[in-house]
Amino acid sequence: MGGTPEWGLFSDVFNRRTESIQWGDTAFYADVPRVEKAGFLQAGTSGVASDLDLPECAGASDGVADAPQKESPTPSIDPPASGTISWESGSEGEGDASAPIAPVVPKPPDGASEGEVPNISEGIDDINRQMEEYVESMRSEFLWYAARKYQGYVGMDVTYVVTRNDESLLSIRFDATLNAGGSGQYCRTFTLDKRTGSVLKLGNLFRDGSDYVGVISGDVLRQMTEQVNAGIADYFIPGGIWSPDECFTKIDTDQEFYLDGDNHLVIVFEEYAVAPGKEGMPEFTVGDDLLAGMLRSTSLVR
Repeated sequence: MGGTPEWGLFSDVFNRRTESIQWGDTAFYADVPRVEKAGFLQAGTSGVASDLDLPECAGASDGVADAPQKESPTPSIDPPASGTISWESGSEGEGDASAPIAPVVPKPPDGASEGEVPNISEGIDDINRQMEEYVESMRSEFLWYAARKYQGYVGMDVTYVVTRNDESLLSIRFDATLNAGGSGQYCRTFTLDKRTGSVLKLGNLFRDGSDYVGVISGDVLRQMTEQVNAGIADYFIPGGIWSPDECFTKIDTDQEFYLDGDNHLVIVFEEYAVAPGKEGMPEFTVGDDLLAGMLRSTSLVR
């Protein structure tokens, strides 16, 4: 990073809690990050002003780190960029290797005035609450299927991956896989603007009155059409066997999204929302040139 050094908020997912429910072969596992206050890093230098390294963003390999070993619950020294399910109890505690571990947003540096640093406590509480509520909704989904004893076995894994983490944003994606006779997938994303302390929805990235829904929808439809014509994917788009009611027309105003490590905007769809189940949860990276002029801040997406 170049330019004049400035103090920026540093946040990282290295604390998390895990939970599990099991009887027989039926089991629910969830790994839940928690954002907490930490220290500051100085932007405009090498980007690291402490002995904590920024995690690599998911997508460089398979996007999800290997599951921690059940026999060795000790947290790794480097904060993980992703989480998988383990058997730790997830109970609160201090100095306990199996206690919850969590993300971090910092205290101001010495000499910084209150006006120079945003109060992000409410944003931290908000993103933690929203993540907990999502895991609770997945637990309820699991219990609904378990109560019906689908083929005698129901399993659900809930994992997360940090897709972007820098002085501006912390972006976390959750993926849940349900096995109950067949399999189903679920996705939810959370993005914290560290500069303002706000948990962002898609519309928050854009200026008031901008037609971000129309622009993004047009680019997504273009990509869908290209993939269908190339025979590499199948989507619910006009011109095929799908009825008009089934066809994709536009994204939701609060469509799931995340920012990747290269600051690109990625739109995510739930399974079956825009394609047959074989396509899983489709993702589309929106062209940066299409977003120019609509963004509230060019530093959030480029």
